[in-house]
Amino acid sequence: MKKQDGIASLSVLLAVFAFIVIIRITFAVVPMYYDDKVVETILDDLVSSGKIDGRTSTRKARDLIRIRLDRNQVEVDLEGLAIRRTRNGSLLFWDYEHRSGFISNIELVGRFQHQKELAK
Repeated sequence: MKKQDGIASLSVLLAVFAFIVIIRITFAVVPMYYDDKVVETILDDLVSSGKIDGRTSTRKARDLIRIRLDRNQVEVDLEGLAIRRTRNGSLLFWDYEHRSGFISNIELVGRFQHQKELAK
C-alpha cells in the first residue's frame, strides 16, 4: 500500500484560484456598498438640513446631490431620482445601479434604492 505524501498540486491550485476569486469579488463589491453609504449620508444631510424639502423640484434636487457626489468622488447615475408629491407630503425616490468590473467583460451589478420623506 502506498503512503500518501500530501495534498496534490491540483488541490493547491484550486484553493489558490478560489482565494483569488473571493478577493476579487471583495474588491468589486465593497466599494459599491461604500458608495451607497455615502449616497445615504448625502441624502440624510440634505433632507435634515432642509435644503431639499417638499417644494424642491427634481431638477434642483439633482443639482444639489450632484454637487455633493462630485465632492465625495462618487459616480452614481441620477436618472432614477424623482420627487413624488402625495396627499400626505412629498417623497424622494432614488433607484440606481452600480456596476463594477469583475473579470474581463463580466460585471457585478448592485441595485440600490433610497426613499426619504420630505418636510412640507
